[in-house]
Amino acid sequence: MKPTTIVEAIERHARERPDAVAITVPGDGGGEDLSLTFADVLERSRRIAADIRRTAPEAKRVMVLQAPGIDFALSLCACFIAGVAAVPTPPPAARANSNSAQRFARLFSDAVPDAIVTSSGLVSRARWLIETQIGMSPQIWVMSDGDAHPDATEPSCSAVTPHDLALIQYTSGSTAAPKGVVIDHANLAANLAAIQAWFEVTPDSVVVNWLPPYHDMGLIGGIIEALWCGYRVVLMDPKTFIARPIAWLEAIDRYRADVSGGANFAYDLCTDALGHAEGPSLDLSRWRLAFSGAEPVRATTIDRFTEAFAPFGFNKAAFYPCYGLAEATLMAAGPAPGAVRPVVTHFDAEAAARGLAVPASGIDGGTTRALVSCGTPCQGLALDITDPDSGQPLPHGREGEVRLSGPSVMRGYWRDTATRGREPLATGDLGFIWEGALYVTGRLKDLIIIRGRNVAPGDVENALAQCHPALAPAAAAAFPVETGDGEALVVAVEIRRDHRRNTDWPRVFAAMQGRFADQMGLTATDIVLLPPGALARTTSGKIRRRTCRQAYIDGAWKPLARLAGALEGAGRAGPAKVRRMANADRIERMAALVDYLIWRLAQLTAQPEAFLGPDTPVDGIGLDSLKQVEFLMLVESDLGVALPMDWSASATTLSSLADLIQSHRDGAAATTGDEHGADAAVPGSMVPLSPRQAAFFAGTPANPDLFVEVLYLRTPKGLDVDALHRALAALAAAHDAFALRFFQDKGGWRARVSDNGGGLHFERIDIADLKKSELAAVRQDALRRVLAAVSVREGPLVSAVLLDRGAGAQGVLAVGFHHLAVDAVSLSVWATQLQDAYRNEAAGRPAGSAVRSDGFIPWLFKLNEYGTSDELAAELDYWRSACGVEDDGAFQDWPDGALAWRSIGKTTLSAADNGRLLEIYRTPVARNAVILAALAATWADATGDRAPLIMTEGHGRHPFPGTQPMTAVGWFATRYPVGVSVHEGTDAGTLVQDVITRLSTVPNLGIGYDLLRRRPAGDPLREDMERLRRPGIFLQYRGNIDETFRPDAVMPIVGVYHEGRALNQSLCSQGDIQPLSVTAGLSDGILYWSVFFTPPVSEDRAQEISDGIRRFLIDLASG
Repeated sequence: MKPTTIVEAIERHARERPDAVAITVPGDGGGEDLSLTFADVLERSRRIAADIRRTAPEAKRVMVLQAPGIDFALSLCACFIAGVAAVPTPPPAARANSNSAQRFARLFSDAVPDAIVTSSGLVSRARWLIETQIGMSPQIWVMSDGDAHPDATEPSCSAVTPHDLALIQYTSGSTAAPKGVVIDHANLAANLAAIQAWFEVTPDSVVVNWLPPYHDMGLIGGIIEALWCGYRVVLMDPKTFIARPIAWLEAIDRYRADVSGGANFAYDLCTDALGHAEGPSLDLSRWRLAFSGAEPVRATTIDRFTEAFAPFGFNKAAFYPCYGLAEATLMAAGPAPGAVRPVVTHFDAEAAARGLAVPASGIDGGTTRALVSCGTPCQGLALDITDPDSGQPLPHGREGEVRLSGPSVMRGYWRDTATRGREPLATGDLGFIWEGALYVTGRLKDLIIIRGRNVAPGDVENALAQCHPALAPAAAAAFPVETGDGEALVVAVEIRRDHRRNTDWPRVFAAMQGRFADQMGLTATDIVLLPPGALARTTSGKIRRRTCRQAYIDGAWKPLARLAGALEGAGRAGPAKVRRMANADRIERMAALVDYLIWRLAQLTAQPEAFLGPDTPVDGIGLDSLKQVEFLMLVESDLGVALPMDWSASATTLSSLADLIQSHRDGAAATTGDEHGADAAVPGSMVPLSPRQAAFFAGTPANPDLFVEVLYLRTPKGLDVDALHRALAALAAAHDAFALRFFQDKGGWRARVSDNGGGLHFERIDIADLKKSELAAVRQDALRRVLAAVSVREGPLVSAVLLDRGAGAQGVLAVGFHHLAVDAVSLSVWATQLQDAYRNEAAGRPAGSAVRSDGFIPWLFKLNEYGTSDELAAELDYWRSACGVEDDGAFQDWPDGALAWRSIGKTTLSAADNGRLLEIYRTPVARNAVILAALAATWADATGDRAPLIMTEGHGRHPFPGTQPMTAVGWFATRYPVGVSVHEGTDAGTLVQDVITRLSTVPNLGIGYDLLRRRPAGDPLREDMERLRRPGIFLQYRGNIDETFRPDAVMPIVGVYHEGRALNQSLCSQGDIQPLSVTAGLSDGILYWSVFFTPPVSEDRAQEISDGIRRFLIDLASG
């Protein structure tokens, strides 16, 4: 007999399968998991329920105010057992003006709960908001993490009936008036049984859920369904997914899950994030049902995700597109058991515009519309397509409003008596039935869904109030448009009559985007500025958003300016810009050069061309060292001009940069021979080690070969394998760093130039006919082969393995580089050159013409000369001043072996704070200083050390005369300490400016620090350096390194793997490790940081540092 309530289901599982695991929460930072059995869930939930009944015996509605995890699940079950309606609510932020605090206030004021069940860590914050911001009297509080009252009597499960209220779940979104959907236990039981039947889950299933638990998918589908069916659910923290989407797929692999899912955008995020994953080691072959709902399911998402993760065992047939909404409890339609899925049908676009479903005769993107079937109605539900105005049913193949009726449909909205008991439910969604299946096409409402988030157009339009004097008041329309990546936000706004001319449109765009980012945490994909009266209005003057949207799609407007107009066809316009310069006279050429620079820099930095102009400051564009390298190489590839590495010091604006390029073009014809004047590497000759190379060998690693960086690149369809091999060989031969070989004699480790050049190991593995179950083993074998082929003694230092799926499919190329020959900038240089080298070879041209080789070995000789110079000796005073003396010897005694590193996960700011901070500090140097200042201030507050010494890392590519290191391949990177004085009472902005000044005074990019420390034993300079204070903290600011590769690459980077055992062992043996390390950078325009630690630093101290950095940055952004 099936249970009639969720309480009965929980009690039955606890009685029949008490020791079966019900809930697992993964451990933080690799720690132990926390799991509860069904007996645990029932026992602990009953205790909390008893406290609810004791402290609030008359309660009818109880707010569940908990962070995602075990406490939330138990508190929810406790409400069910106590017979009260649960009101799931996300914890608010501490700041009263934050979005989450304001939403909490609106929700609390609407629900007016009789009690609140929460944890001790949240109660003070919530109490303060309720009493000071909402103005209500103190509430009844039930602590889920407190001790149960000894006299409390556990409630009887049988007291709960199907007609009792179970939930008031508030609709997601940004609207000012939240709606509470009233769900009783009968609604809940009906939908849970329907999902169980359609998903075919059993007690043996394992489900991974990362979705927030406050709304239907994460709440009912993620937690309650598991307790109904009796299977194990793994509850990830949603923040873990947002910070690192691949962690979701790793959890599916780790826990051998067969069911998991999310909104459409989640699959896109995983596809996009694959390039940042630390090596492809996933096994997704057990994932049989990947549900996708909450927003329109897109055919392009299905194709992209399948193509990206098929090599990891993912089966396209696992995709389960479904349709649902909170008003139907959760799920309303999906593929029935045994049905083919996913089903993508191409319909005639012109017929679709008239509301008719007509299958297309051919698949032509210009005339068809690809729609994904959402299956058939769940058991017990009736689904009809009706005329939105009359409510009359429409025949199959006609577009209309989706209406639902059945036991899962809600009682009504909280406090809205007009909706109670009304059926069928008018969903506001548009769709049609074709061949028995539902296809959702849009919405009657104006609501916009951006990456799974509901956005009210009125909120967007209201945000523009007093944004810029050129914008007319109450004259804006915000609406969504379909793109290949989902819905995008478009804003059309009328301009005041007196601002139609002589207005700086880029500043208007920037002001609007800044306002959107600040108030709403998003930006518009396109902004259209229109003359007065251009927006469609009703007779009463109300703007007609749907009509405006159609005018935008049809191109009916004649805008004064358009944000995205310059972006359309930008990729196709690039070659034309280059040709224009070649055929122009000098004056025209200068204008064309500026035009070219705007185009190329916009492409490189992913910003609209409208934001750039001739007078745009170069240092405000956002080019860090890696972006500068890529820019140098693109300019040389496009224009044949080799700019000096210090070009940004000579060019302050895009106009002056164009002058610099032209001057080098004019002088290029008269230049012949080796313009760098660097000595070539002579086979068999000895080469001095750099300080970093010498430090690596000084620790006597047991196997020095185990220090390898591996890049994974996706190869294109129709790959010419022979051309790829030739391109790889040409790159290996061109860069002299790969010709280095290392050997050990009585004097220690030394380096020489190989007699046979760089050399390359290359092999191809045919995986076209492999079974998916065999892929994981093949991927691991490929990595083993890459690592095994690299040898510091015999060579090569580069090895490559191609996993070839055949001409009709994309493959994966794994390339390993020994770190003695590369650093982060080098990998960017190499990957950029590979694109052009392969193109040349595939077209029958030699790869060498695409490869610029600026020597590493000549630079090493120059570095060695500097290491014995008087100029280096003069640096000693600087490092004495920066470091201080009397090192106390802390953190110097390390075990002989690997360290037990742990981490505090990736942390970010809110979108608004992030946008404000990056707007204030626009240059890479300034952003590096921001993180450095935040770490210094936080460390000072936590430890009382007001003069922290922080080890930092730089690219180290000092331009000695006759060298051009910025576009060379080699291990140039250097580390050096920065001392920061943190005086009590110093505000954040002042401290950042002080750090910027300190960084600007570091001599010669910091290369002298390691040179002085690596002087010969007994050298007075070395002895002086050994008396200096040693850093106990390390900061690596990565800038844009994780998003540096341009999107038009033939072979984009899709993964990385770091084999660092040899380095770890070497540094341990020398005591040259900082036990607290912070890594920070930018990813998709979001500033992030992660804290890594090992004893003697504790997890509490590491968390304190991470939290302190966040507070410092928020203070900085708001100041």
